[in-house]
Amino acid sequence: MGSPRVSLMFALLAFAGVSQAHVCLMNPPQRGGFDISTPGSNACFWPQGPCGTAPVSSPTVTLVAGTSFNVLFQQNLNHYNPGWQGTLDVSFGTGFNQTSDKDFTIVSVIPDFWAHLQASQTNFTVAVPVPATPCPHCTLRVRYVPNKPTEPIFHQCADVAITSPYVQLAGGLYAIQSPDLFSNPPVSTLVRLGNDGRATALQSLPNFYVSQGLVAADVKSQRLYFIGDTFGPLAADVAANTLYTYDVAANTFASVAIQRPFGGQWNALITTGTASNPLIVVAQVPGTAAYTFAYQVRYMMPDGSVSDPIGTIPATDTFVNFLWATFDPILQLVYVLGGDENSITSQDATLYIVNLATKAVTVTLLPGGNFTLVSLHVVPGTKTLFAFSPGETPASPLAQTNWSLVSVDPATGIATPIGQVAPWGQYAPYYGGSVYGGMTETKLFLHVFRQASGASDLVAVAPATGSTAFITGLNRGINAAVQLDNFVYLAPASS
Repeated sequence: MGSPRVSLMFALLAFAGVSQAHVCLMNPPQRGGFDISTPGSNACFWPQGPCGTAPVSSPTVTLVAGTSFNVLFQQNLNHYNPGWQGTLDVSFGTGFNQTSDKDFTIVSVIPDFWAHLQASQTNFTVAVPVPATPCPHCTLRVRYVPNKPTEPIFHQCADVAITSPYVQLAGGLYAIQSPDLFSNPPVSTLVRLGNDGRATALQSLPNFYVSQGLVAADVKSQRLYFIGDTFGPLAADVAANTLYTYDVAANTFASVAIQRPFGGQWNALITTGTASNPLIVVAQVPGTAAYTFAYQVRYMMPDGSVSDPIGTIPATDTFVNFLWATFDPILQLVYVLGGDENSITSQDATLYIVNLATKAVTVTLLPGGNFTLVSLHVVPGTKTLFAFSPGETPASPLAQTNWSLVSVDPATGIATPIGQVAPWGQYAPYYGGSVYGGMTETKLFLHVFRQASGASDLVAVAPATGSTAFITGLNRGINAAVQLDNFVYLAPASS
C-alpha cells in the first residue's frame, strides 16, 4: 500500500439540518460531478455500493501505468466513531461495470480522525500507485467507511484510462530534502527520485544549506555540484563559501572552500562539459552607484578558485531579481534572466547573453504583459530558448494559471506559446519546481508542478508540441513527509 500524507483543510461553515452526505472525489472527477460548496452536499452522498448510482462516463483522466497519481477528495462530513475508528480508502477496478467490492483492489487506506465539528470539510491528497497493467477504461474508487452503526459506507467512482509509460527517464532526478530543523545540527538530505515518484535517500548532510539554483550536473564525470554553506547568519553581501561534489558511482561527497573575490551573492551554477573550465557561476554584485547591482559570469574550478568576470554586464537598479541562467555549450553562450523588482503585478524582465568566446554581452528586454517565464532551456546550437510559463500577466495576481511551454526569441524577447501543459488552474503559479539541467537525453524538458493542495507532479514535455510525454506524482510538500527543492537532472554518461 502507499504511504499517504494528509492535508487537513477545514472549512468551518455554519450548517444546520445535515443528515446525509459525506465524501466527494475531485481529481479524478467523480461520476455525475461534484459539489463541495457546503457540508452535507447531495453530490457527496452515494451509499449504494460499489460505486453509487451515477452513470458511467468516458475516462476523464489518463494515468500512466507504474507511476504515482495524486488523488484529491473531500470528506464532506465527519462521522468519527471513538469506539471503532473508521477509514477512507482508494482502490482500482478493471473495467467499468463492477458489481461488488471484490472487483476492487485497495491501494491506500487512511484512518478517520476526530474532527471538532461534524460539518467540517476536510481535503485529502493521497499519492497512490497506479496499476502496472494498461487499461483503456478502468475505475478509481474512494470510500469512506465510518464503522458507525448509524452510518452507511459512502462511495465515489471516477472513470480513468491507464496507458503504458510514454518514456522512462534513463538518467537520475535528484533533489535536496529540506533540513530537519528539530535536529541539532539541522540535517539536509540528498535524494534520488525514481520514475514512480518515490524518493530514496542517498546522503545525509548535517548543518548543510543549499540555496535555490546552486546545483548542477556534469554528465561526463557523473557528478553533481552544489554551492552551499553551514547554517547560521546569512548576509546579502556574503556568498556561500563551499563547493560540494557528489560522485554518483561512489556515493561520496567532497568539499572545498570557495575563493570569494567580491562582496555579493551566487545566483547560479552551471556545468560546461569541458575539463579546462568545468563550471560557470553567475554572481550578483553591487554596482558603483547606490542601489545598483550587476550580474557577473565567471568560471569556477573544482578546487574552489574563481576567474575574473567574463564580459561586462551593465549594472541596474531595476532588473535585480535573478530568475534563471542556462548555457549553450556549442555556441558558448550564457543566458541570464533578470526580473524587474518594480513590476509587482507583471514580470518585466531582461535577458543578458554573454558570449564566452568573444566576451560580448547582448541585452534584450522581455516586454511586460507577455508570458511570465521560468526554467529557460536551450537546445544547443540553435539559439532557440524554451521556458515554462504559468500564463500571460493576469489582470489579477489571483487569476487561475494556464501552464504552457513557450519558445523565446533571444533577439526580440517575444515569447510564443507552443502547447498547453495542463488545464486551467490545475497547477499553482509556483516557480520552485524548476529542474536544473532539466533537458533529458531525449530532448524532453522536465518540471515539477505543484498543485494547490501542495502535492506535486513531475512532468516531461516535448518541445515540438508542448505535449506531456511523462508524468508521475511526487511525495512532496504539505501532503508529504519531506519538502524537496533544488531539483537537478543528471543524464546518463552515454548521452
